[in-house]
Amino acid sequence: MARNYGISALLHFVIAANYQARRTRGYLIGGLFFLLANTDVIAAIMTGAFILF
Repeated sequence: MARNYGISALLHFVIAANYQARRTRGYLIGGLFFLLANTDVIAAIMTGAFILF
């Protein structure tokens, strides 16, 4: 597995674990989405979909 995809999977799990606290700690989720969008193109597209949801 390529390193970027491993980092993407790790960030997806961290976002999923902290998603309930998005109202109180929006800066954390925003920072995680920023890092996720910078890992690869597919993750950037998925980040856009998550933000719109």
